[in-house]
Amino acid sequence: MAGANTDIELQLLAGCLKGDSKAQEMLYKHFYGYGMSVAMRYTRHREDAKDVFNESFFKVFENLKTFDKTKSLKAWISRIVTNHAIDFYRSSVRQSIVQHTEHLENIDVASAESPADTLHAEAIFELVQNLPDAQRLVFNLYEIDGFTHEEVAEQLGISVSGSRATLHRAKQRLKLSFQNMIGEAKKNYESKF
Repeated sequence: MAGANTDIELQLLAGCLKGDSKAQEMLYKHFYGYGMSVAMRYTRHREDAKDVFNESFFKVFENLKTFDKTKSLKAWISRIVTNHAIDFYRSSVRQSIVQHTEHLENIDVASAESPADTLHAEAIFELVQNLPDAQRLVFNLYEIDGFTHEEVAEQLGISVSGSRATLHRAKQRLKLSFQNMIGEAKKNYESKF
């Protein structure tokens, strides 16, 4: 996610710091697609993703003065959206994570396979979106955003072994969903002949 800021981003940033509402609007639009894609990974519905992204951008504008211009603005915004999505998730279903992970803590995850190696991005996104909330959140944080299990556990208020077990369960579910998808495609193909 790291990278240099573009000239446009630096100009918009300078305008925003001066309180220019047009620059704020343009910065919002500039990162809308990217920010929504981040928010959609953590929410089940597009309206929730819009709420997460919009509320995140309030935080972006509130904290622009603290942004280090030598760092990637895109990465900084992504982190804000991700953190706000986690807060959104916590407020709506935190209790279900605790209940869901309590019985998973003793699962052996040493031999877990990652189905992500064999799927296309669109298929992964669709399959991940269909995971139960706790599994989807842990999968996104660990596999996509690169958090460690310790960081995931701290963010979600669960144990490290609960994070590992939930990730393992998510991968199992993804693998089964993928196998079902392949089976259906094969059945449809064979029925044509």
